[in-house]
Amino acid sequence: MTFSPQDFTADGVRVDAFGFPGFGAFASSLLWNFTGDTQVSIGQNGQFMGSILGPEIDLTATTSTNGRILVGGDHTMGGAGTEHHNYPWNYAFPCEDEVPPIPTEVGSVSVTKSVTPGSGLTDLVFTGSARCSLPGGAIFVTRWAVKADEVTVFGNIPLGETCVILEDLSGVYQEVDGELVLVDVGDRRWAEPVFTIDGEATNVFTITEDGQEITIGVVNALLGTVVVAKVVSGPAGGYVGDRSFDVDWQCSAGAYVD
Repeated sequence: MTFSPQDFTADGVRVDAFGFPGFGAFASSLLWNFTGDTQVSIGQNGQFMGSILGPEIDLTATTSTNGRILVGGDHTMGGAGTEHHNYPWNYAFPCEDEVPPIPTEVGSVSVTKSVTPGSGLTDLVFTGSARCSLPGGAIFVTRWAVKADEVTVFGNIPLGETCVILEDLSGVYQEVDGELVLVDVGDRRWAEPVFTIDGEATNVFTITEDGQEITIGVVNALLGTVVVAKVVSGPAGGYVGDRSFDVDWQCSAGAYVD
């Protein structure tokens, strides 16, 4: 069979554009189950969303794939510049009667994002994930995206499980002419994020009550480098070498000094 979707939308919003803040979350929420012994071909040299399960199929992909590829036969990649992005499938279902059902009681998290002033960058969108350890060694993963100085809320966090909030500093975007593009910070670098959860400095949390919402703050600073070069001028013979010079310098209010 041949399956070549033109694009993927959710609630009228196109979600397969690489750079869309919810790209990873959508890819991680979708699973395609191909049954039987068959040849499956997918793609239009674009972005195919979701994991693919086919214990008895051979798969030919002429598009970039976004999810886990679990096939029992051959997996052949083709197309121009196609890639495989190994997003996990974040859901589960019981395989046997004695397996307990997935808990229906869940909580939510609101993420507030701040950037230390002075970076010169505007309209930034940051991404990350929350990872929760489940019984039996399983890991629940959900991704988030938030614009600087704004708040985003994501739910379906399992109750009673230890979770950590993480930030992906390689996935920082800037809105340019209505589109999201990766930020190029040149020779600068992002400092490690500072997390607070309900006002406490930590990145570990547990949702304990059905419907509970906790507030997570994430602060980043963009670090640069200052190079000081000393030049001495004057009449010949007046300079004595092997001297060191002290330099006083300061940063503006609110700047981060490393």
